[in-house]
Amino acid sequence: MSLSLSSVFFEFCKYLDGKLKWTNEKDKTWTDTVFGFFTGLKPQYCSVETEHMRVDYLWRNNNTGDILLAVEHENAVSKIQRLLSEEIQHLVDLKAIQKIAIVYPSLGDVERLLVGFGRKLQSRQYHLAIGILPAEEYLIIVGHTTRSDGRPAMEWKAHRFHATGAKEPTESHVIFQKA
Repeated sequence: MSLSLSSVFFEFCKYLDGKLKWTNEKDKTWTDTVFGFFTGLKPQYCSVETEHMRVDYLWRNNNTGDILLAVEHENAVSKIQRLLSEEIQHLVDLKAIQKIAIVYPSLGDVERLLVGFGRKLQSRQYHLAIGILPAEEYLIIVGHTTRSDGRPAMEWKAHRFHATGAKEPTESHVIFQKA
């Protein structure tokens, strides 16, 4: 099974439209809603695991045992270096075909996060060249509060990376917050 991370991002935004109200602290409702989306998308031949090797959520193929999708949802981002060295590192270390991180950094920290992530992947080039690591795909979804048509909204940006650290063009969607 191969999902298009671009279509996952589009469906993710569509699913969240009008469901959440932005707060500084993302509570259990946020996490449940985010993982509810992925559970609804899960193929029948996969099972869900949570907190596997410190990664929040994943799909495991029941027939092969392979991890098809791993998701890290980090509600509180205070320090980018900690995010990269802990939460994102857990995702990078896990053997999975597709990996998604959903984060809410300050706007001033987004570029540092993306550059740091790209470097983290590029540093593994030797391992890719000798075939130790599979060709993984990554999606970092960054959420921010905004307004649209005078109403409270959220902007979501999709930053897709190849296992080599090469970055695809960014996609963006604005959705409305829960009234």
